[in-house]
Amino acid sequence: HPQCCSQWPQHPLPLLPVSPAPPPSFYVALVLERWWGQFRAVPAPDGLMLAVAGSVHGADARGRLLRRTLLRYGSLAALLVLRAVSSAARKRFPTADHLVQAGFLTRGERRRLEGLRSPHNQFWVPCVWFAALAAQARREGRVRDDSALKLLMEELNRFRGHCSLLFHYDWISVPLVYTQVVTIAVYTFFVTCLIGRQFLDPAQGYAGHELDLGVPVFTLLQFFFYVGWLKVAEQLINPFGEDDDDFETNMLIDRNFQVSMLAVDELYGEVPALERDRYWDAASPRVPYTAAAAPLRHPPFRGSACDITYVQMGPPQPPPPEPSPPKRGALGLQPPQNLPSVLQPPPPRPPDSHQGPQSAPGDPQKPFLRNGGVPDGCVGC
Repeated sequence: HPQCCSQWPQHPLPLLPVSPAPPPSFYVALVLERWWGQFRAVPAPDGLMLAVAGSVHGADARGRLLRRTLLRYGSLAALLVLRAVSSAARKRFPTADHLVQAGFLTRGERRRLEGLRSPHNQFWVPCVWFAALAAQARREGRVRDDSALKLLMEELNRFRGHCSLLFHYDWISVPLVYTQVVTIAVYTFFVTCLIGRQFLDPAQGYAGHELDLGVPVFTLLQFFFYVGWLKVAEQLINPFGEDDDDFETNMLIDRNFQVSMLAVDELYGEVPALERDRYWDAASPRVPYTAAAAPLRHPPFRGSACDITYVQMGPPQPPPPEPSPPKRGALGLQPPQNLPSVLQPPPPRPPDSHQGPQSAPGDPQKPFLRNGGVPDGCVGC
């Protein structure tokens, strides 16, 4: 009966004392963590280009060719991964001919790639060429020591690790059954709510329905939140698409290639003239504020305990004196002592020489506030 179906879901479940989390929450948390991991795995050549610019020397044509070729190999490795995981990059560079026309690949290198008998993605091949060319530069003396060559290999391995991680993110996706279960659970829940939370006439005297609403406000809120979370997860599950909120892979390709070439070519060896800065004679330099930013200036943070006001509770008591070690006789036995009788009162305690009649201001025995609430000896606050 519809009335029975409407009343039955309202009874609490005794086996669930705490309301479980909504089904989309775990799914959204998983997808969001994966989305952030993919963003951090996008290969950036900044560390590699700094290592090449500082380790491969030579202002002649040979040195310039080595540096530009090394960074071109790095950009080619990242591009081969991005065009494999991003539909926008794949549309821009659909074939190897487009890579040759764009300048990422030469015709001889293209023949080498096509001649490899491997069905797997070949983003690792430019990394092998990078390592071989760096070793050749070391033999030629362009890389001056083994430490610089080691730095180049470390940056190359880090860059290759990002390319591999991004490729594996695309290979191992969220299990399809997880997405299906969450979607079915959400929509089944609201189909049940559509039947079980119908409006009941209060004039009929149903128990627990003395006051009811014609518009299911809380059910609508649940629908908006649950389905909204589900749609957010569906948008974030693949950030390498062509939607407005996806990663701009083509912009990343342009930026990385241009910046890397500028760093190893036009900016190589160029250092601005050394000049004294504006605060050369200032002992404590302070950066000025504009009129718009002046209200945003705040005093420096000194610590959460520096502004605590203490209430004087009396001078601190000194620690009791340490007992003197017992004296032993010639045979190592302790001589007898005059033990006081039980009826005798204990001897008076001698006055402590460390405690005077009154502590002077600033005495370390009296670290209380005075003169506006500043504790004595509060250095660095």
